Amino acid sequence: MHREQLDFVDKRADPDGQYCWIGHYIDHYTKFNFFWPQMNKYADEVAHNLSVHVFSVVGLPSILQHDNGRDFCNAVIRETLKRWPGDGDVKIITGRPRHPRTQGLVEQVHDSLHKLLASKRADKPGSGWLEFLYEIQYSLNTQCHSSIKMTPFEAVFGQKANDGIGVIRKRLTSSLTKKKLSTCLKQTET
Repeated sequence: MHREQLDFVDKRADPDGQYCWIGHYIDHYTKFNFFWPQMNKYADEVAHNLSVHVFSVVGLPSILQHDNGRDFCNAVIRETLKRWPGDGDVKIITGRPRHPRTQGLVEQVHDSLHKLLASKRADKPGSGWLEFLYEIQYSLNTQCHSSIKMTPFEAVFGQKANDGIGVIRKRLTSSLTKKKLSTCLKQTET
């Protein structure tokens, strides 16, 4: 992964327990998303969550784009590099908040995230957003993206996600084949 974007979804008006933010990290090329719950936006917590949820999977980016202020991101990168091996040569680009040219991709995903969370929570009244966060992450990462003509999962891992549909399809095909065979045998016996 080369050019990534870091942002946060403000959930202070709708906290889930101690969590008031959703961390969001997206790769510009593959469109692969990472989400995680955050209690706050302090550099040490952000660095910890980036290390656990993102860098442990894909390593450090070459370019990190964000809209949280240069001082914030520099503090996060410094804190992350304390925890993370390697030379840590990360170029930081600071964009303007909610500016379509610098934040368009992340804002589109946030819109989808809000809609999907609302839909899931409507189906299960009284539930918190954290309950659905990783399911939605998986869903977004396994949907075909028009600009890359494949799923983000395929772009990152080089294969389709094993979502169980293939197993169901095989069982249905096998079941149908057995049924046809049984029907044919009965017809030949008569």
